[in-house]
Amino acid sequence: MTSQKDPHVEHQPGVSRVLIIGLGLIGGSLAAALRKSGFAKTVVGSSRKKETVDKALELGVIDEGATDLAEAVPTADMVVLCSPLGAYPSLLQAIKPYLREDTVLTDVGSVK
Repeated sequence: MTSQKDPHVEHQPGVSRVLIIGLGLIGGSLAAALRKSGFAKTVVGSSRKKETVDKALELGVIDEGATDLAEAVPTADMVVLCSPLGAYPSLLQAIKPYLREDTVLTDVGSVK
């Protein structure tokens, strides 16, 4: 079964702002897919390296970039962790003070 969107019906975003933490292959791909789908009004990408954020902006993978989680996390409706699993404990401690009660937190990590 296939489905096509009616081009005359404006898509309502699922969330206003999604924050992708980690702009590697998986995070960058997810950000690009979210932008293309219109699920989020704004896709924000975060990385420790400003050069990575700048490149993602240049490529049109994200709408906005951030290197400061204290600024980016409180404005996000959804936060997706796309970093190596080993970084999760320190990353979760870093974002915990800034997460709103209604923010959806998820990740793309997998372990075999």
